Amino acid sequence: MKEIIMQKLGSRKLWAAFAAALLCVLAALFGENIPPEMAEYIPMGAGSLIAYVFGEAAVDVAREIGKRSAKADQKGVDGE
Repeated sequence: MKEIIMQKLGSRKLWAAFAAALLCVLAALFGENIPPEMAEYIPMGAGSLIAYVFGEAAVDVAREIGKRSAKADQKGVDGE
């Protein structure tokens, strides 16, 4: 169980999502103190982090599909 938790805490996707959420919360709390020209960059930064998380998730899915395909191919070769 401890290994699973440590693996999850080492995830770049987790930390990127956490940073995006923290950025949004901080913007909501301190938004009136942020200059307007700087405030418009906050949603873009959060959007970039969210896009990164989805991109990394797509890479993980593709990697898993590749692993399963390789296993299925290996079973097919071994079974013949």
